Amino acid sequence: MKKTVQNLAGRCWNLIGQSKGMKSLMIIALSISMVSCSNDEVESVNTSVEKPKEEVPAEEKSNTGKKFTNYYSLKKWMERIPNYTDITKMTIPGTHNSGALFDYKAGPIGLQNAGKTQNYNITAQLNMGVRFLDIRCKIVKNKLVIYHGIADQKQTLYDVLTVVEKFLSENPSEFIFLSIKKEDDKDSLAEFQRLLRSYFSNNKFWDRVYKNNNGFPYLKDVRGKIVLIKRFGGFDEAGYSAAYGWMDDSENFIIRNNNYSFNVQDAYIVTYTDDKVNNSKKQMARAGNSTNKNELFLNFYSGYKKMFGRIPNVRSVSTYVNPKLNSYVAKTKSPQSGFGVCILDFIDESLSKTIVNKNIFQGDPVDFVECDEF
Repeated sequence: MKKTVQNLAGRCWNLIGQSKGMKSLMIIALSISMVSCSNDEVESVNTSVEKPKEEVPAEEKSNTGKKFTNYYSLKKWMERIPNYTDITKMTIPGTHNSGALFDYKAGPIGLQNAGKTQNYNITAQLNMGVRFLDIRCKIVKNKLVIYHGIADQKQTLYDVLTVVEKFLSENPSEFIFLSIKKEDDKDSLAEFQRLLRSYFSNNKFWDRVYKNNNGFPYLKDVRGKIVLIKRFGGFDEAGYSAAYGWMDDSENFIIRNNNYSFNVQDAYIVTYTDDKVNNSKKQMARAGNSTNKNELFLNFYSGYKKMFGRIPNVRSVSTYVNPKLNSYVAKTKSPQSGFGVCILDFIDESLSKTIVNKNIFQGDPVDFVECDEF
């Protein structure tokens, strides 16, 4: 395909002759075509569940010297966390735009790396240890459909709830933070709430939801449950509200409610990737030094750079940030208060294991450390 485009471009170039204006248009058209070709030939979407390999041993050693669980037991890694652990004092792997498996395409033209943020579907993410899902919905034909900006992700909130309910029924030691955001500001809030209630009218979904939002609970109280985080107004029946006070592209902000609060790092427009690494480290330090059991720390490792034509490029950040933070977390001793929720683009099993391994499991020697500010 690329060779065909290049041959065609060469013929057109000769036909155009010395016209500078026409040659400029030719360069732009060729650039768009090559981006689209690159997207089709190089990066295929992995929507299948990763299969565990028979030869993987039951236990391995991490590079910090502690034992961590393999793919089999990452499905139920919370099983060894003591019941009376505050869920805000755990270190939890999460994904940003968890359902975003597809880039935006308009006809033959694609915007590579502008919409896709994950390689693995929701089932595979949960199986590899992810316990925070960031789900963003738009109203389409009387359904809540998963979108990332303008990019349709070809699944609905009902699909996500079905996967989550099945996973929790099979792994009752676990809980899942489910963050739901109204992605399109033009959508009616009342209609968004109505559709959400229609999904939760299914008892198998509603029974999974933890309904007491009087502060954040112990792990024992939410095993087998969905802990709902609402990035939209209303729906007072259940969940923790993060609807009001969410600051756009911010290095740090706090949303305070009567009995709980969110402490968030979400500086996602990135000029220098080292700045994103340092912002994430600072948020880890805040979480590690916190003594407030009713403050949940959300740390978005995710972001994008603006490329040619101001088009966002997600991979330009994640390919640099993820290995840096993986190495840093692996080498850092576990703080008593945990690192909070670590929310990534393009998570994989290795990253998830590193994060999970920072928890204090039953039987582990306790070796707490204070976290330095950066």
